[in-house]
This record gives sequence, structure tokens and C-alpha cells, in this order.
Amino acid sequence: MNKDCWRQKLITYYENIDDEEFQKKFTRDELLSLTDPNSGDFEKSVCNFLIDNNYGDFLKPQYEIGPYRIDFGVVMPSEGDKSELKLAIECDGYQYHSSADQVRDDVDRQLILERAGWQFFRLNSIEWYGSRNLSEDKVRKWLIEKSKR
Repeated sequence: MNKDCWRQKLITYYENIDDEEFQKKFTRDELLSLTDPNSGDFEKSVCNFLIDNNYGDFLKPQYEIGPYRIDFGVVMPSEGDKSELKLAIECDGYQYHSSADQVRDDVDRQLILERAGWQFFRLNSIEWYGSRNLSEDKVRKWLIEKSKR
């Protein structure tokens, strides 16, 4: 694309990752304190799961990308081509994802960030609490699959 193209500039803007945020190592308590306090225990339990599965060094809760925010940014090297993976884990709780407008806004934001190279995994709070082991297995498999590319 032409470097003066506004679309290219916009995509480049969203592609850029604040490497300093991901190079800084956070303690468990620091990571937990960065989760959205309005999500109750849902995001904290997902954060604990990610830390317990050795993703703490690659994790940033409530990560900001331009004007957007994702529940968990996971930025890590890929095993396959040695590039940087940009993974977003979104926690869809009932309270904040129940209206058509909220869902539409989430989809719009996700589509924009996917064009900038982010890959999304969505967790539903009802599934997380209703069948925790199955949900954890899905997240674990997704993270492993993505890291091997």
C-alpha cells in the first residue's frame, strides 16, 4: 500500500504495540489489579488461569490499542515464523454484553483490530462458570495452537 494512504496509516497505527508495556514484568497482584473492577471475579479468575498457565510474562489486562481496550492482550513470539503474536482474549459477561448495541460495538471493534493483526478468543461468563474445565481447555488449546504458527 502507498505509505501516504490514510487506510495504511490507520492500520499501522493499530498494529503498533507498546513494547514497553509487554517488556515490563508484573507480579500476580499487579496483573490482577489491572483487570476491570466492573467485571467482578470473572476477569480475575481468567487472569489467574492465564498466569497459572505461564502466560503472565506476555499478559496485559485492559490493554489499550488506540481508542480501544481489550480485556487481555497476550503478545508473545510465535514458534513457527518467529514473529510476534497479538492475541486478544475478551471476557463477555452478561452485564456488559447483553444489549444489541453492546454486541455490535464489540463486533465492530474486533473487526478493526483483526485487520491490524490481532486474533480474538471470546470467553462467555456463563460457560466459564458453568463448565470451567471445558472452557479452560478451549483457551489453553487456542493459545498453544496460535503460538505454533
